[in-house]
Amino acid sequence: MPSVGTILREAISLRSALRVELPQIKAWLEARKTRNQFDPAIFNYPTLEVIAATNGAEKPHVYLPVQKAAVLESVAVNPESTPTEVAHALVMAERAAEYSAHASGCREIYFLASDQNTAAGAKHLGFEEMDMKVYRKRLGGPEPNGGLDDAQ
Repeated sequence: MPSVGTILREAISLRSALRVELPQIKAWLEARKTRNQFDPAIFNYPTLEVIAATNGAEKPHVYLPVQKAAVLESVAVNPESTPTEVAHALVMAERAAEYSAHASGCREIYFLASDQNTAAGAKHLGFEEMDMKVYRKRLGGPEPNGGLDDAQ
């Protein structure tokens, strides 16, 4: 058995998966369904790309399906607005976000709720609670549009 150091030095090539690999990709995903929450619907998403990580001989070690999704990031509420005004405005804003996401090829929208009222509102808007942990990785580098902090 090779050492971990030897394995980590193995050259790994990255490429887009090929259509002919689709049956193998689906079989491997299905085999780990209890660990990866595989959803076969992803294969109909327009933004789906499957990355293949292979050794030099093209033996695939991993296929990683990647899709673009929209994330609704928090809600800023005017403290002077009534609960009815907030609810109506939020419904309309979510519809706009859904339209925008769909137009850009996204087929999933995520909303993170940290309290029961927000969770109830998300369910009312058609979001489903997921039974898994969510992890975030922030990417560095300059913002393409300068970010909102630079807005005047």
